[in-house]
Amino acid sequence: MYCEKCGTEIPKGAKFCEKCGASVEPELQGHTEGVSHKKWIVGGIIGGVVVVITLFAAGVFGSKEEAVQTSIGGGIQSNTGVLEPAVQTTEQSTVTPAITPTPVPELSKAIEADISAKAAVLIDNNSGQIIYEKAKDIELAPASLTKIMTMLLIYDAIEQGKISVEDKVTVSEYAAGMGGNEVYFEAGEIQTVDTMIKCIAVASANDASVAMAEKIADSEENFVKMMNERAKNLGMSHTQFKDCTGQHDNIESGNISSAYDIALMSREMVMKYPQISNYTTIWMDSITHKSEKRQEEFGITNTNKLVRFYEGITGLIAGASSKAKYCLSATAKREEVNLTAVVMASSDHKTRFTETQELLDAGFANTIVK
Repeated sequence: MYCEKCGTEIPKGAKFCEKCGASVEPELQGHTEGVSHKKWIVGGIIGGVVVVITLFAAGVFGSKEEAVQTSIGGGIQSNTGVLEPAVQTTEQSTVTPAITPTPVPELSKAIEADISAKAAVLIDNNSGQIIYEKAKDIELAPASLTKIMTMLLIYDAIEQGKISVEDKVTVSEYAAGMGGNEVYFEAGEIQTVDTMIKCIAVASANDASVAMAEKIADSEENFVKMMNERAKNLGMSHTQFKDCTGQHDNIESGNISSAYDIALMSREMVMKYPQISNYTTIWMDSITHKSEKRQEEFGITNTNKLVRFYEGITGLIAGASSKAKYCLSATAKREEVNLTAVVMASSDHKTRFTETQELLDAGFANTIVK
């Protein structure tokens, strides 16, 4: 500080000016130093606020990792110990939308059902899991459920490029004389593969089944060998086919299958070739007979009555004979839940449908989609 009277510099702590002897006022000295100290504090606070504001603007605080950072010598010390520049350029973060996973059906529990049919089974087509079973491996006559394998081999041949739905099929005398369920083709009549599939899937036509067997394998006998090989590959250990129609209707004839085996080939049919439902869900339709003797419309009606009213029904086929009694393989899908229900040797026509519906209803009710 300096003497206010003569301007001479006064040493710190001196009470008088060494040149002119004027006294030094201690209050003024203390006041001056206090002001300087307060200015330093205020300046520091302001500087600190500026630094903090700068850090916020640079995105230092509130970052994705919530790192604790402090100002050190013009740089930013992160919690990793790495010294980074005080001024940082922040990049705009992009939020990737979450991908909604495909719903996965999950069976909550096996179901209980009071089924009077001799054998029955309900399976989840997605996983192959058995949901309900009753005498699932007992060997019984399958009647027209045999035609599920016939249709499966037809679609195999289409997939392999051996035939197409537009190909022409000439009905042999042998095929025309099958009897039983038929659409009354005449020997020499020509139809498309598309029409033949419709007649098998909707009307369970024996004549159409044999005509297609001959188209694919030259004879029903050769075709049956293919059927049994396909069954073996599917793990149908309680099945042996003697024909492509199911007309061999007793155990002694050797045309046998089981409820579980029927479910296995039904599952293969609807999972590998879901387009079969374009035919198996038809309730009523017609075909046109074309031969030298006639050209006329012939009506056909589905043997699976569930296609009229059951929600989500996708197929498949019904069968009946004096020895096999009443059988049905029904497939249905609701959202991601896909089921096959099979009943064999049911006591009457109506019971096979009501009990199959009961199995499907219980299956859907006890299956949840996550």
